[in-house]
Amino acid sequence: MAEDARYIELVGQDGKPKALLVGYGKNCSKHIIERWQQRPQESPRGNIHASIVDQVSRAIPTVISAGLTSGSVFQVVGTPALVEGIKAGTHTLMQTGGASLGTVVSTSSGQIAGQLRFAPSSMAPVIAPMAIWSVLNGIAGTLQMQRINRRLDVMTRKLENLAFRQEAETLGRVFQAIKTLDDLLDEYFHTGIFTQPSMTRLAIVEQEIGSVLERNKLIVEYFAERARVVQNAKGTQGAEQSSVLLQEEGSTTIHDMQLLSGLISAQSRIQEAHLFYALMENPNYVDRHLEKMQDRVEEHKKVISGFPSISELQNHARQCVNDMNWFEKNIFNRSTVRNVRQSENIRDPFVAGQNSLNAIPSYCFWKDENGINVKIDRSGQLS
Repeated sequence: MAEDARYIELVGQDGKPKALLVGYGKNCSKHIIERWQQRPQESPRGNIHASIVDQVSRAIPTVISAGLTSGSVFQVVGTPALVEGIKAGTHTLMQTGGASLGTVVSTSSGQIAGQLRFAPSSMAPVIAPMAIWSVLNGIAGTLQMQRINRRLDVMTRKLENLAFRQEAETLGRVFQAIKTLDDLLDEYFHTGIFTQPSMTRLAIVEQEIGSVLERNKLIVEYFAERARVVQNAKGTQGAEQSSVLLQEEGSTTIHDMQLLSGLISAQSRIQEAHLFYALMENPNYVDRHLEKMQDRVEEHKKVISGFPSISELQNHARQCVNDMNWFEKNIFNRSTVRNVRQSENIRDPFVAGQNSLNAIPSYCFWKDENGINVKIDRSGQLS
């Protein structure tokens, strides 16, 4: 019985497997395409430039050419950990009744490690062209940047407590820009293209988000500097200054940091949109764009790591109280002690770590009456 799918290991210049090129058989490919036609909401939609397939074909000319002609669907999956596991014997393909299901499981735990949906093959590994790394790194990069929390519900609730119309106006502009950004990315993943009006709207969103982001960076940095000065003060003076700063500006600063976090996420998604546009229209610029995206991610990490810690300021105030003698605590500075205790009610949302994203990006290509189709499959698997 013919295999439903075959795979080729794609190795880098170091000779180590980096990804898989999966070639689905004729019947399996027909099933996949029919399912996409019946359930368009499940089909990969984002367009990638067809020249990427040309570069892959130069590395594996016979396999790609013959496969596309016979109606095969190909999928490039960035799963180096799973490839290594298969080679080392720590992962295997789940078997049921002697037939491979294409589900990779850990041989030690029996737990599913990933969904590759292919059958084993003896095809030799090849050194993959740079186009494969550009696209995989690009898709993975967009998923990586989604680790930054983009839930803005807290800001909406905080809006009720803000008395300044100027801040409400700023938040309104941010919310509208993010809604527009959501619409643009949704349009791309439904149509597979970025139109010129879409790129014009994206430029407006980028300016709006960027200006408010830089504004909030300055605000947060200013509070962080004041917090550093306060933390140098000890005893009664340190307790008093810490409690006053926390009570007067603690909640507002938390709001500012949450807003800045959301703005960083929005800016990352703007970069995601630019990357998809480059993959669609100018694949030769993808590598350079990825370098710029990585630089921006490092900037974001630096900004977030520089966030003032409300909990550290609270701990400092508490330590200052502990350093005071009995008379200072209970007679001369009772109000200071009371203020420090009240300031402990402020909750620092940045104490808990952010959840990481576990996703396997990939892209698919096949040939039909309309020519070569190259689409992004963000789910990481073909159903």
